[in-house]
Amino acid sequence: MNINSKDKAYEIDNLHYYYDKNFSLSLSKLIIPAQKITILMGENGSGKSTLLNLLALLESPKRGTVKFFNEMVSLNKQTSLRRQISFLPQKPYMFRGSVIDNLNLVLKIHQIPKNQRQHKIITLLEQLEITKLYGQCAKTLSGGELQKVALARALITKPSVLLMDEPFSYLDQASTQLLEKFILNYVIEKKSTLVFSTHNRLQGLEIADYVVSLMKGKQIESPLWK
Repeated sequence: MNINSKDKAYEIDNLHYYYDKNFSLSLSKLIIPAQKITILMGENGSGKSTLLNLLALLESPKRGTVKFFNEMVSLNKQTSLRRQISFLPQKPYMFRGSVIDNLNLVLKIHQIPKNQRQHKIITLLEQLEITKLYGQCAKTLSGGELQKVALARALITKPSVLLMDEPFSYLDQASTQLLEKFILNYVIEKKSTLVFSTHNRLQGLEIADYVVSLMKGKQIESPLWK
């Protein structure tokens, strides 16, 4: 993939990561382009979630290097760089309280002024068509509702990079189409970078700019390049 350095969100070289003797992720060279949609494909256990954790800077490689927007990632830089990234796991966790409490907490952590928070929350809930969930207790959300609220929570700080692990798993067809359209518009309008994993090959053809296919912890050639 020939991409100028300024257009790279991530650049990985000779990365090796292992949990135990039974699994390792080994990538000689991987580039994730900026302001594009990249999907990770592969069977369970292929390394998709592990790679997302590394891209989220939640884990560090045992060997090799990771560059984030041309800046070498090191242990002392992880915390500051992580503020530019939002990660939506497959099974997101909600804190106690209502939906608005969860969204407000994120804005508070990111030091968004109190008088700006309400507008940001309402605007995003309207865009995702979930304003009815505004005051609902977060622990009572259905699987699909939880995914949408978690996405709102991930996006509300306008991250440079959004990472999602199987984001459409608990959504019906209508909700999936809504989120696909929203995500496409979001990447274009906010000039953001999106990386998400999926088992749906057709979905890859429809919305992805690039595809990374994994098998047993290694990248393989994919027939789904655009």
